[in-house]
Amino acid sequence: MAEARLGRVIEQERPVHPRVPAGPAHLLRGRPLRRHVASSDSLGQPLAQSRPATLVAAKPSRPPWPLLLDNPLARLQAKRFLQRLQVKPGMRILDLGCGPGRLTVPAARLVGGAGEVLALDLQPAMLAIVERRARDAGLQAIVHTLASSAGSGALPTHSYDLALLVAVLPEIPAEARRATIQENAAALHSGGRLAVVEGLFDPHRQSREAVLALAEPEGLSLEKEDRRLLTPLSVFNKVAAG
Repeated sequence: MAEARLGRVIEQERPVHPRVPAGPAHLLRGRPLRRHVASSDSLGQPLAQSRPATLVAAKPSRPPWPLLLDNPLARLQAKRFLQRLQVKPGMRILDLGCGPGRLTVPAARLVGGAGEVLALDLQPAMLAIVERRARDAGLQAIVHTLASSAGSGALPTHSYDLALLVAVLPEIPAEARRATIQENAAALHSGGRLAVVEGLFDPHRQSREAVLALAEPEGLSLEKEDRRLLTPLSVFNKVAAG
């Protein structure tokens, strides 16, 4: 009898731990997930009370540029785009607003050691990514970077065979767009080409007429248009002066 009474006392005093629902279903119900911690150890010493589980890293993760830029699909898309522009060994290319080098590095592979790619961007952090990617690919002698704003006059004149403005023109302030096209035109050799790509779903994209109005006064003649894709491409040729 004494043992039975003792068992009932132990059962009554035993702490009852609340059950925690499984992770995904619990999160879908919008309730905070909490990790239960016992209030005392086996010796009766107090422990920390329940606290929220750590679900998010303390520091925001960096964008996974290597995965986004160096996966097989991204390389194939960039290569096809550059092949449409007939990029060949020995060419000198200007990549304006290059970002993390989505086209810079593939272009450098195509132009080879006899060519050059100048990557221009306003953000030094983007240029650092380009430089690192070029080193990793063994292309550091081909890829050069320049930290500058578009239309600032920092580009050398009569130096390039092809200039790329890919999803960049809408990001340039309206008052600087004409200066940007002027600078690109001046940077091209006679017969050089300017490729302008406007994102179809970009709310700030420039219309075909607006692009023509910027390019034609600078001696850039529309050579071809490719509107089969979601990113319409316009290619302009620099007409020889005189």
